[in-house]
Amino acid sequence: MLTTLIKRIDANIRLEARRVESGKDRLGAGKAVLKSDQQGAFMEPLEIMLPGGIIRFGLQALAGPKAWRQKLWANVHNFNYGVMLRRLKPDSKTKGLVNLKLELEGSSPTLRSFLAHANGKFDRHRGQGTRTA
Repeated sequence: MLTTLIKRIDANIRLEARRVESGKDRLGAGKAVLKSDQQGAFMEPLEIMLPGGIIRFGLQALAGPKAWRQKLWANVHNFNYGVMLRRLKPDSKTKGLVNLKLELEGSSPTLRSFLAHANGKFDRHRGQGTRTA
């Protein structure tokens, strides 16, 4: 059913948030391009600019006669998770940076089964920081 629906949608959507704020804090900005046509669905890129870093994410799902050919990638550069955690718990002393690179691709009979059929790389590096409970 999802396959039929995606193949029937012909859309090109552009989203942009120029400034995201909470109180006096600037939390970031972002933009995304979403496309769908008879060949499949695409999201490239989704960009989220956060304090100290950026997250870029992309997804392609191409409909074949018997399977979906899918590709997923993400790059996270200097994501300061402490800033985001302090939005939930203002007295938190948690701080640090995360860098991540993810590349997955594969063919699967359904969109839901992509991860079971995917191959790829996952590289993670956490920068200097501390974590407190």
